[in-house]
Amino acid sequence: MTAKTSKSYSHDAGKDDWNHAWYGYQDRGSREDDDRGDRRGRHRDHDDDDRGKDRDRDEHHHGKGRDHDDDDHGHHSSYCHYPTAEPRVVSVSDSRAVEGNAEIFTVTLSGEVHSRLDVGLTLAAGSATLGSDFRSALEVSFDGGCNWSNVQCSTVKLAAGTEDFLVRVATIDDKLVESTESFTLTAAANKSSATGTGIIEDNDTPAVSPTVVSVGDASTEEGGMAVFTVKLSEAGAAATAVQLALLAGSASAGDDYGNALEASFDGGTTWSAVAGAAVSVPPGNAEFLVRVATIDDLLVEQNETFSLTASAGGASASGSGTIIDNDSALPALTISDAADFEGEPLVFDLAFGSAPITAGIIHLTLADDTATAGADYDNAIEVSRDGGLNWSAIGADGLLSVAAGESALQLRVQTIDDPNPEPQESFTLNASILTGSGSASASGHIFDNDSARIGNPAVSAARPLLAADVLSSDTPLGPTHGGSSAAGVDAQVAAALLPTDDLLRHLATQPVATLYP
Repeated sequence: MTAKTSKSYSHDAGKDDWNHAWYGYQDRGSREDDDRGDRRGRHRDHDDDDRGKDRDRDEHHHGKGRDHDDDDHGHHSSYCHYPTAEPRVVSVSDSRAVEGNAEIFTVTLSGEVHSRLDVGLTLAAGSATLGSDFRSALEVSFDGGCNWSNVQCSTVKLAAGTEDFLVRVATIDDKLVESTESFTLTAAANKSSATGTGIIEDNDTPAVSPTVVSVGDASTEEGGMAVFTVKLSEAGAAATAVQLALLAGSASAGDDYGNALEASFDGGTTWSAVAGAAVSVPPGNAEFLVRVATIDDLLVEQNETFSLTASAGGASASGSGTIIDNDSALPALTISDAADFEGEPLVFDLAFGSAPITAGIIHLTLADDTATAGADYDNAIEVSRDGGLNWSAIGADGLLSVAAGESALQLRVQTIDDPNPEPQESFTLNASILTGSGSASASGHIFDNDSARIGNPAVSAARPLLAADVLSSDTPLGPTHGGSSAAGVDAQVAAALLPTDDLLRHLATQPVATLYP
């Protein structure tokens, strides 16, 4: 005979593990040998009593287990129950914050997490821009916002017992005046999802158009940059147009400073040319720089000034630019006279009393005496700085620049060879120092190289024809040509013209009337 006994075990109330029950079986089959049969016989009555007790005890325990499960779960009527499914995402709350503050969303589940649940989080731009208006980093809190931790890989791992949690997103405080902007946060888990909207409120006040408050003064040594600082009433939310104008003072545009303007919006690191009379100031700039190039001349002069005016928003301001002179006066100079036959250049020596310390400028002019510019000499001057080996033309303005240390120069004027017998003629070379004070003059003498012919009109008594006027390669004078006696050509000039012939040198100093009475 086979008998069956059972035992029942149940988990403590309130826990979600399985109830366990099992039965033990015992085979009480008869044995073949007599001794065992006898023993079964002897104990049959006793076993029957025990089995009755076991049945009563089993029924008692099974009844208590069912009552216990019904009380804890309400719907369990069997010996065991199955695990409950993990909760779903029910909602993500909306959030509103002023830019620069954090948006905080509440993520709510359908119930408590039984074991573990992964919730994915996703941010999406709307009218707000990721990186400009809000950041991509997420933080999560499970204690109502007291403590926060970073979200890794956009996934929040929830522990058992969690029903909801907070998510925090940082917004960015910019300087732009703009309307309310938004973005979204989506939470997804267990084939469910929900989305909340984050609203960013602007905290910037629309400003009136900025006005010019001031223009700082500037100063520089001539040849440098005059840099002005222009200040506005405030930084504009949009680009601000500022009108710029230069005004001459004791300094002149084109001679002492240029007309081109440049502007810098990064403290002078980079510069850009100002097109026209206005500069566009980028948003966010309450001041900027404007610079003007000055011109390094060679004139010794007083410090000179000009001004820069800036206008915007109905207001204007001006700053003064001072150009500091860097020139020293040239020392006193001298110029030697020059003489030669017509058709030859006249060479003048220009010398300073000492070598100039700095560069300077000399103004040169030619003036008629008895010679006429254009008929007897060219109205042009050349200069040589190497003792006459090389020559360069001086401009029509007559300005000659002198380098520091350059103490001696040569000047050259070309004479004109005409076919007319004529007396000695002369002109004047004038030099005045512009970089300092002082002047000098020299005479240029032109000797005629043409023959006097019979029948030529007599020379005026005021200036008798001299032998030196027609000597050299010309034919002798005719006996009928004469003139009244007057002072002869300077013996030194005659000696210079005819150095090898004593007779000709003597004749050159005699009036023609003396030679041919």
